[in-house]
Amino acid sequence: VEFSQRVQAQAEAKREKVSPATIFALFKSDYLDRADDAAADAFRLDGRAIAETTSPKAACAFTASLVRGGRERHLACAGAAPAAALIAALNADAGFDVFVSHESAEAAPEPDGGFVAYVELTAGVASSPAFGVARGSSPLVATLSATVRALNRLRDLAPAALGDSAVARAS
Repeated sequence: VEFSQRVQAQAEAKREKVSPATIFALFKSDYLDRADDAAADAFRLDGRAIAETTSPKAACAFTASLVRGGRERHLACAGAAPAAALIAALNADAGFDVFVSHESAEAAPEPDGGFVAYVELTAGVASSPAFGVARGSSPLVATLSATVRALNRLRDLAPAALGDSAVARAS
């Protein structure tokens, strides 16, 4: 819905059908090329601190470091897929109420050798979904980066689900 509104606005502004090339350019500028959130309470992923680990009970296991509002969280993550593992660890550590609605089954390779991933998050039962798309040097890094971008969008849609720092920002 979010992106389709952007495409519709473009069509109305130009008063013509939007070409596939224009749709891709809009998608690229809205999701892939946008700068990471610079707000003081934005989530930030330390890409250098991601390390794959092993878990006898999970298909995906890794450690990651997230920073928000000056507080760093070192998370041990394990689960069926990267975004779900990160969100489960973050929910357990911070008491958040966030769920993975969808994550790309596998990050798609790019021609330049990187990867692109897509993640959709929701908070509680009534929030609108928040989307994140990101590039990364590996499927894991791309998926975790997309998850962090979705968290930052969700922060604006459902701040109460993301704890007192987000609520304090709104006041």
